[in-house]
Amino acid sequence: MYRDILIPVCTIELDDQSHNQKKRQQRDELLESVCESAGLSLYRVPAKRGYKPEELKALLGKRFESMDKAEILPQKINGTVL
Repeated sequence: MYRDILIPVCTIELDDQSHNQKKRQQRDELLESVCESAGLSLYRVPAKRGYKPEELKALLGKRFESMDKAEILPQKINGTVL
C-alpha cells in the first residue's frame, strides 16, 4: 500500500574534516534545527571512501527495527488519509 510513497524518515550527514571549520559548524547547526523542526532524526557518520552495508545496517538498523509503520508514515499526505 505504501510502496509508491517516498517519505523521508531520517537525515544522514557525512562529516568530513570541513565540519571543523566555523562556517561549516554554523551550517550544521542550521541542519540540526531544520531536522528537528521536520521531526527527522539526524545521524552523523564519519565520511570515508566507502561503506560496508553491514556497517550502515549496524548504525541505522536498530533505529528502524524498533519503529512501527505509524511512526514512519504520516496520517495524511496532501490532505489524503492513508
